[in-house]
Amino acid sequence: MTGFDRAIRVENAQLWYGKGETGTHALRGVSLVAQPGEVLMVRGPSGSGKTTLLQLMGALKVPDKGRVTICGETTEGASSAELRRLRLKRIGFVFQFFNLFPTLTAWENVAIPLDIRGVDRRTAERQARDLLAEVGLADRAHHKPGQLSGGQRQRVAVARALMNEPDVILADEPTAALDGVTGALVVEAFRRLAREQDRVVVLVSHDQRVENLVDRSITIEDGLVVSEAGPVHAASSGLSRSLR
Repeated sequence: MTGFDRAIRVENAQLWYGKGETGTHALRGVSLVAQPGEVLMVRGPSGSGKTTLLQLMGALKVPDKGRVTICGETTEGASSAELRRLRLKRIGFVFQFFNLFPTLTAWENVAIPLDIRGVDRRTAERQARDLLAEVGLADRAHHKPGQLSGGQRQRVAVARALMNEPDVILADEPTAALDGVTGALVVEAFRRLAREQDRVVVLVSHDQRVENLVDRSITIEDGLVVSEAGPVHAASSGLSRSLR
């Protein structure tokens, strides 16, 4: 499949919450392309529509007007079952608060998608440990969340999102609960996934520190894209530091 086929294309997307005078026009005609191999940041104030846009890009919602195409598949007219299949096949989600089970080890948390599918424990552990190594946590596989730093817990969540080998990673405020240095390490993990594995990575963030760490950023206000910047490569950002 070509890089173009694995892009996310949003074309004049509009979405309303509610109807009539009490309804909210959350997105007013947003268009963008998120390409494999790059980290795209979507920023904007609260209520601007950026989380709604992420939901469209993740096949969690379908636009009322316009079109969203994910890895060559349009969400327009898709059934709930078809959207669920698209999410499972193509998309990995990462959230602000990690959503890890405190009684499970790092590898057991990463392996949850395989456990749901009935994969045997030995195979699940091997695959989970491989993914933890990809995000720099090979030596933390048997640690529980309480024994990990905030950045390490977030990278465990990233590894779990990769378990189904998605083409797309969507992250909602992944650095909001982290300090600057730890947040930079998490963004570097996303950058490595984009560059080395040619994945689409989209981050929604309020964190202004992230902007200099990504390849491209767009700003949304009142449901419209009002600016775009990039590519940005800050030599002083510390991205060359190895993950620890």
